[in-house]
Amino acid sequence: MAATLRTRLAALLVLCLLLAGSTPALAEEDVPSRAFPVTEDFLARAESIEGLSCRYEDRFTASFGMAFDVVDAVADYSSEGSHYTIHIRALFSEDGKSVYLYVFHLIDFAEESFADVLLRVNDLNAGTNGVKLYVDTADNSVTAELDLITREACAAELAADGVGYLVGFVEGVFAVLADYSIA
Repeated sequence: MAATLRTRLAALLVLCLLLAGSTPALAEEDVPSRAFPVTEDFLARAESIEGLSCRYEDRFTASFGMAFDVVDAVADYSSEGSHYTIHIRALFSEDGKSVYLYVFHLIDFAEESFADVLLRVNDLNAGTNGVKLYVDTADNSVTAELDLITREACAAELAADGVGYLVGFVEGVFAVLADYSIA
């Protein structure tokens, strides 16, 4: 239980660092020559997923000492006559036991819609299995998060499945929150 709490706190800290833009830029000599094995495995698997393009972005070490690879993924798909592009940020822990998937700015909404959006997000969170939605009052947006606690041997496969699950989930969220979107 304590390990799970540490992992979740680590994910929260990583999210805060990403949102705050406080991840220090890596000097040229600090750029890793290769990604962690689990990240490389995920990138190889992602190449075979139709409509998904991924790019190794960065590596950083959180203040508590855990290193993370950052991968940006873009999922392009069409459904019921509409075209969607979803930007996913994936974080892979060095030990391969944790993968965090985020969709920032799932929707942006007007400040006066906050109460309605919050009610809808709470309803969606009550009915989901694994994906969490957050309403960010700082920029009036909704973020989706999927945390995967796994083993290194299957982390890449689960991350690829998680991306597919997250894309399907986001499609349903768009349907519920579309009336509030200002983008």
